[in-house]
Amino acid sequence: MSLSENRKEKGELKDRVAELKRSLRQYRNQDSAIKFRTSLSRIEEMKKRIE
Repeated sequence: MSLSENRKEKGELKDRVAELKRSLRQYRNQDSAIKFRTSLSRIEEMKKRIE
């Protein structure tokens, strides 16, 4: 493998890693939002039971 091919591959890998990091961040944010809504629902249910 030539030096230029190696650099190109390294650049492509860096781009892919950046893309995967963005996907992971988006997934974690989405997962947190789902957990938050679930917790909020439970709190609302408990509130109704208390009142």
